[in-house]
Amino acid sequence: MYKCLISELIDLCNNYLSTEDMALLNSFYLEPPINILKDKNGIQYNQLNCTSYANLLNQNLCMFLHKIETLDFIISIDLFNRFENVKPIIEKIGALITSGGIFAFTYERINKEDFNDSSRPKSSALKSFPIKDGVIQKLLVTSGFYIQHEIDYPTYRKEDNFIVLIIAQKK
Repeated sequence: MYKCLISELIDLCNNYLSTEDMALLNSFYLEPPINILKDKNGIQYNQLNCTSYANLLNQNLCMFLHKIETLDFIISIDLFNRFENVKPIIEKIGALITSGGIFAFTYERINKEDFNDSSRPKSSALKSFPIKDGVIQKLLVTSGFYIQHEIDYPTYRKEDNFIVLIIAQKK
């Protein structure tokens, strides 16, 4: 599922990123979970395996981002559902991204109001926290973003779950 989302996300980014940045993105082997960002030092690509993923989660993404002064763009696939509280992360990204910068990402959304985490299968070693409808969108707007694209892809695990692809641009 994520393979088709990655190509869709990269295709949509083509409308916002430079030709040079797109050429570099297209040269990466993009296998989720991934985190790609561009700061003053250039593009950083992090293929997150289970070990680095767990380390990132233990250290908190905000701790990783505090070393960065500004961002031109950040692309994140299969990362935000790993945090119970995405609010400080989105606020930090909003503070770091330059005006006109792009924040492109995917997350798993659930529509049920009575969601119970104990009903989720525990097959993965990494925790996952589906995010309720509207939460991310409100956080983006309050952090100074315009939502340029939002596409929902149904998952085949549960009827009320969707993988959502969002491209937001900083005001």
